[in-house]
Amino acid sequence: MVVTWPDMTERRVVAALAWSLDARGRRRTLTNLNYSDRTIRLLTVAPLAVLAAGVGVQLAQTPIYNGGAHSTLLTVVLMACYLPMVGYQVWSAAHLRRPRGGWWMFAATAVIIAAGVLLIGNEWQLTIAHLLVSALIVLPRR
Repeated sequence: MVVTWPDMTERRVVAALAWSLDARGRRRTLTNLNYSDRTIRLLTVAPLAVLAAGVGVQLAQTPIYNGGAHSTLLTVVLMACYLPMVGYQVWSAAHLRRPRGGWWMFAATAVIIAAGVLLIGNEWQLTIAHLLVSALIVLPRR
């Protein structure tokens, strides 16, 4: 008896995108054989890399425009509070899932970012982009 391993195409199971439509109005999927495994991995990790780049820009921008160590420390603390929630939402969206507790995380992120705008000032406005990303992931679509 000869045992053979199934093809990679048979073992790979990727869920269909829930919100992406092609030109004809049909759902677009990542199970198409035109996508390689590397492409699928890149598509799931790239949103987190973009989120990390935004955090790096914010952390570099705060001490430049706000000369005190107090605002830099406050930026680090506030980001440590909301980034795990936004990161989980982005990770869920990249893996084609709705995040559990997404509404609560969206509300908590909004409160933390609003507090940051009040406490830190204009330098904190870049983080509103993270709130918009969270809103796009959590809010229902047509």
